[in-house]
Amino acid sequence: MEEAWSRSETRKLCFDVSSYEYSIVALCYALRVNDAENRISQMKTALESSDDLNESLIICSVVLARAFALLGNPEESQRKAQAALDTIEMKPSSCSASSVLPTNSNDGKGKRQSAVGGM
Repeated sequence: MEEAWSRSETRKLCFDVSSYEYSIVALCYALRVNDAENRISQMKTALESSDDLNESLIICSVVLARAFALLGNPEESQRKAQAALDTIEMKPSSCSASSVLPTNSNDGKGKRQSAVGGM
């Protein structure tokens, strides 16, 4: 993935929020927290006017908190988790729990779908 990211950067492609977020999550899964933090800085600079930036920063902070916990660094894990909470509190209208969690209504939205069919 990093090779593809590097190639894209040399071609001066513009990344959207989901591209940065996907990359950051993958880096955190690989426990490459320094690289993930650098990518977050790049995302903030490149997308400072994006409406979706705060939501992605919350997600990135949570996955960073998990990575730091797995690396045995509870203090940094707590700081990242708190950063996620602070971002949620900063902009409650777009980042409230009701806007990001699935609903329990019977309209089918927010529920896991199962595939039907096969060979």
